Amino acid sequence: MSGGFTNMADRLGYQLIPGEKLQFTKLVEGADSTLETVVFQELKGISHEFGPFVHDVVAFHGQVDTVETQPMLFTTTDGQWWFQR
Repeated sequence: MSGGFTNMADRLGYQLIPGEKLQFTKLVEGADSTLETVVFQELKGISHEFGPFVHDVVAFHGQVDTVETQPMLFTTTDGQWWFQR
């Protein structure tokens, strides 16, 4: 949970537990699902506001039926990025 020098998990009342695969990763206890990821590649020249990255998933925790989720999908077509909910 990002927050600079603020412990955002504590501030929001979340308990963190150690990740399974990555030494410094913390997971939110009781979350429906969580991913442990490592950066595979930075996508340069796409955004002036954000640093988008492609990640490899090294561990998945939880069990959520995909019928219950509303994923946001990012897709590239001829170099154009868009999302669909």
